[in-house]
Amino acid sequence: MKELIQRECGPWHQGEIRIQQRAGSRKRMEHIGSKFIRSYMPDQHRLFFQQLPMIILGAADLSGDIWASVLFGEPGFITSPDERTLVIRTELPICDPVLGQLQVGSRVGLLGIEFSTKRRNRMNGLISSMTDNDMVIVVEQSYGNCPQYIQTKTAGINPYYGDFSRRDFTNLDQTDRTLIQNADTFFIASGFNSDNEDRASGFDVSHRGGETGFVQMDERGRLLVPDYPGNGFYNTLGNLEMNPHAGLLFLDFELGSALHLLVTIEILWLEGRSKYDGDSDRYGNANRLLRMTINGGCRIVNRLQCLFEPA
Repeated sequence: MKELIQRECGPWHQGEIRIQQRAGSRKRMEHIGSKFIRSYMPDQHRLFFQQLPMIILGAADLSGDIWASVLFGEPGFITSPDERTLVIRTELPICDPVLGQLQVGSRVGLLGIEFSTKRRNRMNGLISSMTDNDMVIVVEQSYGNCPQYIQTKTAGINPYYGDFSRRDFTNLDQTDRTLIQNADTFFIASGFNSDNEDRASGFDVSHRGGETGFVQMDERGRLLVPDYPGNGFYNTLGNLEMNPHAGLLFLDFELGSALHLLVTIEILWLEGRSKYDGDSDRYGNANRLLRMTINGGCRIVNRLQCLFEPA
C-alpha cells in the first residue's frame, strides 16, 4: 500500500495535494516532486549543513504541542557520515521548550540557513539515536529552497550566551509585540502524521521573511502574515490543511533572545481580498494570508549564541 501511495502521489501527502490543486501548482508538482524531494542528502547539502553555526528545528513535545527551536555550535557541530544521516553534536539547553523532550523515534524538521549568502536547505527525518550531547537523524526528505525573502545578515558572537532566563506566558507583553512587529524573519514548525506512515509524514520547519513589519497584528492580537509566492511545494500549508496547530520562532538578532509561540493558523485565500481587513494593498503579491491565534509560549533571554545585523 505504501508503495502505491508513493507511486501515485510522489512525496506529497493529501494536505499538500489539496493546497497545490487550489493554488494551481499540482500538475507541475506531479512531475517535479520526486526530482526535488529526495530520501537522501546530495553532497552539496551535506557540506552545507557541516559549515553552519546554527540550525533551526521543528518538533512536537511529549504533549503533542509543536515548537520551532534553534541549536548552535562551532561550525562542524553538524556532520554527515553518509547521505542518509545527519549528526548534531551540541548541548541541548534545558530551558528550551522542546529539545529536552525529544527521544529516539521522534520526527523532526530541520532548516539550515545562511543569512550572508541567502542559502537554505531543509531535511525532515527520524531520530535514530540520542544522548544529552548528540542526536543522530535518519533522512526521510531532503530538499533545497530558493533565496527568496531571506534578509541578508552578518553574524557575530553573543558574549552573554548561556545566561538563560525564561518567561512562560499566555499573553504577549510589549517587548514581545515590538519584536514581532519589527521582524523581517521568523520560522514556522508544522506537523502532520499520515495514517500510512509514509515519508510524507512528519514535521517540517520553514523560513518566512519580508520587509520589516510584514508580520502584522489585528485588534484581537492575532498575527497576520502574507504568504508570498514560492516554490509551489506548499509543505507548510499542506501540514496546516491537516493540522492547524504550529510553532513560531522569532529571534531577537540584536539582543539574543528567542520568542517561541504556540499558534493555531487559519489559511485565508485572497481571491476576494476586500473581505479581509479592508486594506488589500498591504499584502503585496501574496495569494494567501495566514491568520494566527496565539495560544501561549515562552521567551528565553540570551538563547542565541550568534547575534546578527543587517549586511
